[in-house]
Amino acid sequence: MATMVPVIELNWTGATGTFNSTGGNVSGRAFHVEFSRGRDVASQLTGHSEPGSCQIILNNQSGDYNSYNQSSPLYGSLLPGRQVRVIAGGTYSALHFGGVLEAIQIVATNLPTGTLLTIEARFNLDVNKNFNRIIDNQQNNTGAGAWILGVNAGGTMLFNLGGNLATGSIVITTGTYHHVAARYDGSNMSILIDGTLQPTFAAPGITLTNTSTFFVGDNVSFFTGSLDDVRVWATARSDAEIARDKDRDLTGTEANLRYYFDMNEGQGTVIQNRSTALHGTLSGSANWVNNPLWHGFITRIVPGPSVKGVDTVVIEAEGPLAYINQKDIIPPVLANLVTGSIISTLLDKTGWASSGSMSGSFRDLDQGQTTVVTFVHAQDKPLAIIRKVEETEGGFVRESNSGKIVFESRTRRGQSPYTTSQATFTDSPTGTLFYNEIQQEEPLAFVFNEMVTTIQTYGTGATGTLWKLTSTGVEVPPLGSRIFVASFPGPTAAVNQIGVFSWNTPTATADYNMFSDPAGTGTNLNSLVTVSTVDNVNQLELIITNTSTRLAYVTFLQARGIPLQRDDPLVIPARDGTSETTFGKRTSPIQGGYTPTVQEGVDWADWNVAVYGDPTPRFGITFLANRSDAHIDHAIRRDVSDRVTLVATGTTNNLGVTGDFFIERVEHKIDADRTHTVRYLISEAEQFSEMWVMNVSSLGINNRLHF
Repeated sequence: MATMVPVIELNWTGATGTFNSTGGNVSGRAFHVEFSRGRDVASQLTGHSEPGSCQIILNNQSGDYNSYNQSSPLYGSLLPGRQVRVIAGGTYSALHFGGVLEAIQIVATNLPTGTLLTIEARFNLDVNKNFNRIIDNQQNNTGAGAWILGVNAGGTMLFNLGGNLATGSIVITTGTYHHVAARYDGSNMSILIDGTLQPTFAAPGITLTNTSTFFVGDNVSFFTGSLDDVRVWATARSDAEIARDKDRDLTGTEANLRYYFDMNEGQGTVIQNRSTALHGTLSGSANWVNNPLWHGFITRIVPGPSVKGVDTVVIEAEGPLAYINQKDIIPPVLANLVTGSIISTLLDKTGWASSGSMSGSFRDLDQGQTTVVTFVHAQDKPLAIIRKVEETEGGFVRESNSGKIVFESRTRRGQSPYTTSQATFTDSPTGTLFYNEIQQEEPLAFVFNEMVTTIQTYGTGATGTLWKLTSTGVEVPPLGSRIFVASFPGPTAAVNQIGVFSWNTPTATADYNMFSDPAGTGTNLNSLVTVSTVDNVNQLELIITNTSTRLAYVTFLQARGIPLQRDDPLVIPARDGTSETTFGKRTSPIQGGYTPTVQEGVDWADWNVAVYGDPTPRFGITFLANRSDAHIDHAIRRDVSDRVTLVATGTTNNLGVTGDFFIERVEHKIDADRTHTVRYLISEAEQFSEMWVMNVSSLGINNRLHF
């Protein structure tokens, strides 16, 4: 049975990006883990991304996860808001070298010393430079049989054996994993790249030599990229043997295998040699690379004592969208900004960082296609506001597997790599990716033959007084502060005035007066106070600070600004009469958010009524990831928005569907015995196959211009 070992890590310290503290790795205690993220329904129109969720059940026989157990090493740290992540360990981990003072040093006493040698590695090159050394036995070794395997500046492989050179003819592409094997059979040197034999070079009669240590990642010309599955053999492996084993794990007991570093640790500085006890030591700041599966924040920790069985604890967590949605925000008034910039501003208001050590960057935001002329929104939950911008764009806001908040513009799925299917899931039991269950979503629920969008424009009035303090003589203590909140619109505002486009900066005498007497007599103290402000569309917070040692009184205070006025709305409908006759009138609940112009409103309505006026297939498919290496690989690598092909034409379900779909939701369940079940919600990709994007697509007879 194919398996993936989930690495479950919790950040108990609260420090950003730290998962290696005491009790951080709980993988060995896990009985069950399940997690999900993506849309609530498989519709690209009405489906919204829900905050991701994760539930972890751990063995708590030690009592470490009991909040009041003072003997627990985690006492005082079992708090909500701590980060939690699930990553794919085992064969899905690797080491990333940054190219500066990073290497694995290994005792070389078991290296081959005869005339037969095979070196293998999986690598992903970041950049081509002078020389990227993968594995090196020439440091401190001047013998005629010392060797190096690496990548030349031009991107071709180089195998150096005692000054004799073998090179590859294939140029290595950066950003992609490759397998390389270098071989010496006593007469010839050769290289195989991804199982393909490169030119052979004659080098007869070389006897291998070694020294006290050798290096992976090198110790002089440092490697820049990721390394995995490094193997050294005291034999010249055949082409067939290399091709057979290049993509699978070894046991470590294979004949003539001297060193085998599978990089499955996922953490730490001791790199295990699975063949002998001659392990490697990592130096420098190389990072472990793992395939992320889920990343979020703990919400509850619930111990479950048992009088008969094993004590357990349930840890529940939510994704980034829930994390930012804990408190209301009041967004500023924004003018002439693309949708991606608006979402970035909203995330700023929530405190969601744009970069950091958690995942390299907390955001993956497209620029967007729609420029909003005036964006104004009252106080609300951040996710509700963000979804209005999402609707405006016709895009998609979601969480990534690494904990980022992602904003996809409406054209992202019409561009590479989303135009190419990444996998084919089939109902044929003999197919490579067989699914064992499929459920068809009710198609009528997603039929809409009337689209209505509202064009709401805004104007501004003249600068004037928008608020005035009605009482006088309010004390501001010596070296103290008072806060006043000006609100607009008030009772005297015009009906169409909904907020403030911009507040004026308060100035002494014109907007405030401070005196030593509450009646406004005595000494004027304006020069001894400072006034700072915090504003939003409906409020101006004025913080008056008395910098003197005298008691000061506010005798006059007002707030001026430019009022924001709502114009009359324009409602634009688009209807599909044929669909309405067949299915009855069905009006979409999505109305386009902040659509800026009449033309874009018309285009939005026409596009969506053309796409959703007829039923489109949507499914939920379930497969056992343990069924094969291919299943587990795709379970780990597929994510929301990936394009896949569905074949559902077999006699087992007879649904009569074959085509491309987008993954809208992913769900994983992994039990203690490593049984791993995956479920996807998928929506038809055909409308994006027909989408034509300026400077990207070729116009054909089945294309339609995307709004």
